[in-house]
Amino acid sequence: MSVFNKISSGYKIGQDQPIISGLEDWLYIYNSLDFNVIYDPNNPLLVIGLQSVNGAKLWKFTGTNNSFGSSSKLAKTQVGPRYIEELDWNIAGNSTAVKNMIQAAGYGRVRAIVVNNYKSGDSAIELFGACNGMIITDAERTSADEALEGGWKLKLGPPDKLREAYPPRAVFIPVSPVGVAGSVPTVGTARVATAIPSGVTAVGSAAGGTLAAATYYYKVVSIDAQGTTIGSSEVSAVTTGTTSSVTIAWTAAPGATSYRVYKGTAAGAESSYFSTASLNYIDTGVAGTAGTVPGASTAYATTATPGSVTAAPAAGGGLANQPWYYKVTAIDAIGETVGSSEATATTSGANNAVLVSWAAVAGAVSYNVYRGSAASQENIFFNTTGLAFTDNGVNLPATYANTLAIIEGFVGNP
Repeated sequence: MSVFNKISSGYKIGQDQPIISGLEDWLYIYNSLDFNVIYDPNNPLLVIGLQSVNGAKLWKFTGTNNSFGSSSKLAKTQVGPRYIEELDWNIAGNSTAVKNMIQAAGYGRVRAIVVNNYKSGDSAIELFGACNGMIITDAERTSADEALEGGWKLKLGPPDKLREAYPPRAVFIPVSPVGVAGSVPTVGTARVATAIPSGVTAVGSAAGGTLAAATYYYKVVSIDAQGTTIGSSEVSAVTTGTTSSVTIAWTAAPGATSYRVYKGTAAGAESSYFSTASLNYIDTGVAGTAGTVPGASTAYATTATPGSVTAAPAAGGGLANQPWYYKVTAIDAIGETVGSSEATATTSGANNAVLVSWAAVAGAVSYNVYRGSAASQENIFFNTTGLAFTDNGVNLPATYANTLAIIEGFVGNP
């Protein structure tokens, strides 16, 4: 393989660990219309991702070390120098089915990613057919015995009249998190802080109370079922005479069930408070309850659990044909809610994935989708920021869908 396609051991594709000595090689094959190739804008020889299209499928073949032969050479043709890309590998087992799968991927529309574990701690990864696609150009079996099973060799190559002067691309596909073991929380820790009162005003009056002439200072805090917020911005009012009052008003604070109005005779020195469920309070001079403005907030509203959760079978995927069960939780800046009501879907036939969806939750920054194979026994979860998640069983990055088939038994070094 070309030097510029050599990728270090820290590279990851389709798994959490880098490829090291002792692991088999991989060959990913897909229809060129099923995925859009995303190239590095600074180096068109590098691929930074594959973006799946509707109904995308990707086939994965495995073999022993160096079991896939690949070549990219600059050849002389009638129209000038052209790169010729070829892949070949030996097959044992259900070989007719393998050929049928490759042809079904799209004759003349195939691309292939080769992962060659050729040296300890290092691997070479290349993308072939990015320019023109590839076709089955050779099979070391005669047409008379193609219906028979047994070992044979398949070779992929470019269409004869579509050879472009571009070498293969190295592939950089980011790995997204796979499912994480864990059970649905039974106690919610997600909450949203109750708002501090805003728009606070204080207006003095020469009548309506027994306040002496002075300057009075006020702060307002919100109260909910959990506690109190810190104080609002401070306001003040000046009174005259001995029959004065002060009206303090504010706008409603989301999450608050009532309010406390703290009062003092010096700035920042409020020392008593009055409670009210209204959005205003008239200080007539009646003594309040002794207390200072809270220095930390203990008021918050519990984040809602996701609602309208549904689960439905979807095309593709690697889930077994059986019922699957799901619960969804919301995650905010503080923690995670309890699980939603349970939704279930049964996979069958070609529908081996499940689409789970739910309604948005105010304050949520992401969601965990929990999956189980029995009711109320969800034991693995997937995190997403969207309002839907496709459980395809393997949950490789959406950029290259999931492994639909693994054909074992590749032998030899082509």
